[in-house]
Amino acid sequence: MMGCLHIELYARAGSFPPKLELFKCRQKTPSHRLQKTMAKQLDSTPQSEEGTRNVTIVGLGLIGQSLKRMLPQDDINVTIVKRGMQVPKSGTGPIYVATHNSDLPSVLEATPPNRLPDLVFLQNGMIAPWLETKGLQDNTRALVYFGASKNEMGELRIKDGGQTVVTGRYAAHMTWLLTQYGFKCQDLQSTMFQQKIAEKLLWSTIFWVMCEALEGITVGQVVASYRPQVRELVAELLPLIEVTLPAEAAEALEVEGATHNLCEYSNAICHAVPSVQMALAEFEWRNGWLLSQAKTELHMEWLRKAKVPQEYFVL
Repeated sequence: MMGCLHIELYARAGSFPPKLELFKCRQKTPSHRLQKTMAKQLDSTPQSEEGTRNVTIVGLGLIGQSLKRMLPQDDINVTIVKRGMQVPKSGTGPIYVATHNSDLPSVLEATPPNRLPDLVFLQNGMIAPWLETKGLQDNTRALVYFGASKNEMGELRIKDGGQTVVTGRYAAHMTWLLTQYGFKCQDLQSTMFQQKIAEKLLWSTIFWVMCEALEGITVGQVVASYRPQVRELVAELLPLIEVTLPAEAAEALEVEGATHNLCEYSNAICHAVPSVQMALAEFEWRNGWLLSQAKTELHMEWLRKAKVPQEYFVL
């Protein structure tokens, strides 16, 4: 069955551990536009593809809810596909897939063949090989760099990480969607996007492990007090990813630049603590994929510090 969205769920840290260096969080206040104000910008909605005023969201978890909020729904037709539902055969426009990686096979089963080219994949981890086996390697893909969480009152909070990128058929639509809400999003060519895939995989592999191993500290605290260790992990793991990339993308990657981008994103959402439950659920697409390439020393050491169960190391 197709599950609802699972996404990085962030918790607020109550206090700083005494041994950690205190720091100021570089926060950018997101733009909270009223739906009425956003609707006035509808005339600028990209119309390069038929149906861009029709949007389907598969999965109504945190990111699915975030996308729904961003859309000026008075003027755009929004279809929500929840667990057990089918994607409409007669529909048009982008289908934003906001589900857990393990739900992707169910998403395909729920999508009519004529709508498969409309799928927009938002998942973390190394999903490119899986997409290729399904003939979906040319579909629109996005690397989402914004954190979504709910406060004690159940209110949705969305924090822009400032580095979201997208490539493919509906890239212009997603870029419009985020920018009209006040968030940053870049439409990239395939080569540049490949570089960003590597960086996002490194972030989603390294930071949850370090946060957990260091007793649940925030990603901002990791940057403030353990940046050299972040760089060491980047230097160890980046070569495992580079060999899978096109030459041009691999040549554009280097340790210092990747470390800088990972830390910039973490500072943008500095109070975030990545969900260990989600990281383990996606382990085969994140840390597990890297372990399948090579069980490197520092990576294994941090996984053990984070007390990752031994069965996850059996590939």
